[in-house]
Amino acid sequence: MKPRHHPKTLINLKSLPRSKREIVRRQLFSLYEKRTVHVIPIILRNKLADNNGYPVMSVDEVLKRLGRTQKRFAQVGIDVTWETPVVCDPPSGVDLSDGLTVRTNENDHVLAPEARTLVDVCGTTNTIEDIHIFYVTSLDAGTDNPPGGMAVTSNWFSGPAEAPYLYNVFIKTSPWPEWTGCALAHELGHLLGNPYHAPEKWRVMHGGIDLSGVCGSRRFVTGEETNMYGDSHAQQQ
Repeated sequence: MKPRHHPKTLINLKSLPRSKREIVRRQLFSLYEKRTVHVIPIILRNKLADNNGYPVMSVDEVLKRLGRTQKRFAQVGIDVTWETPVVCDPPSGVDLSDGLTVRTNENDHVLAPEARTLVDVCGTTNTIEDIHIFYVTSLDAGTDNPPGGMAVTSNWFSGPAEAPYLYNVFIKTSPWPEWTGCALAHELGHLLGNPYHAPEKWRVMHGGIDLSGVCGSRRFVTGEETNMYGDSHAQQQ
């Protein structure tokens, strides 16, 4: 496929000797060929199906939200693809009546036992080859304001015992598709190499998500794009 011509790359090439431009051009432009990031969505029931539990979101609603996430990444040449969402009962040891506990204290760098159990039973451990997205009732991260999403990233969950649980995302349910789609784009941005929150509201990596219409127009910036292209999960097409 035709490489994407990155403006900053073109400007830098102008300063090189003509004899080296084509070689460097090919090397740099290969970094910006379209990538694919594949995710596996898991929808939890609020309690066991045998106890009249129901999915926290329908498959159709999750697909709508994934479509919104896909739009955010398409702007930087990354195609987010997914498997058909699977609905699961919460496993023994996971009680979603008060939300999923992902962190016991705000400054903990250890994934809480309840979140570990969910990944162990409904996801995959001891591999970082896939990305699971778990849709749950709500999240408890040991903070006064519960987060809308949480990504298990190596920069925060950095201990050896956390390694088997990396590249998983937890997203709380919400009646607003745009909000949930933006929240997942934000958490995937963290997973793919962008650990920090941006100060500007128009950026996907801004730490807060509102319902004023800003979510639908949020963007990644060049540095974030470069980081994501360098992640092993962003497969070159």
